[in-house]
Amino acid sequence: MRTPWYDRVRKGGKLTVYGDPLLEKGVWHGILELTLKELNTELTKNKINLQLESSPDAPTVTGGGANVSVKPVDGKYQAKYGDMKKTGELASRRTHGRGLPWASEDKKKGKGSMRMEQFHVLVPARPQHAPTHERGRAPKSATVGAPVLKVILAHELIHACGLDNDEHTDDDIFVGVPDIVRGENPDDDRFKVLHQSKVIITPPLILSQTVAKLKEIW
Repeated sequence: MRTPWYDRVRKGGKLTVYGDPLLEKGVWHGILELTLKELNTELTKNKINLQLESSPDAPTVTGGGANVSVKPVDGKYQAKYGDMKKTGELASRRTHGRGLPWASEDKKKGKGSMRMEQFHVLVPARPQHAPTHERGRAPKSATVGAPVLKVILAHELIHACGLDNDEHTDDDIFVGVPDIVRGENPDDDRFKVLHQSKVIITPPLILSQTVAKLKEIW
């Protein structure tokens, strides 16, 4: 079920995004800004009234700071907002992230009208390809390249815009379980999706299903 942001945010057509300093210490270095740029291009091209803007201000448990935060995780995590707390685990080698929405009932809209207040994006600290086996050698794996990292992050940022898991598509970066095409070098890595019987190579690409859903809440 989708969760629109409160009108005070939605009507402004902007979400501010804070990158945790840990993003700049590993494979995620520089990826946030690249992803925001490419995703904003897609949003503009598809005439969606939304832009994602980098913010230096970390979200606070009382609702201040940026609307969205992005943080790399290696194993167990704990997040707080107000008097709420969420815990879990995200393996550092996974090739998908996790979104933590914080929402409340909008009394002006009536019972059951949930509205987003803040959103935390968690990404795996060192996403890697599945191990490959070569005769006479131990299994090996490799960290995925920037093109795949951008798609992992862009997917979670679409969740931050208000879409839920039950709205995953089958033809763009909002697909639930995409396939990875491993390149000769990490920067040649790509995600692939099947659209109208044709293989499309990403990164950031949003098509009609996702566009229509985003337009309904922005």
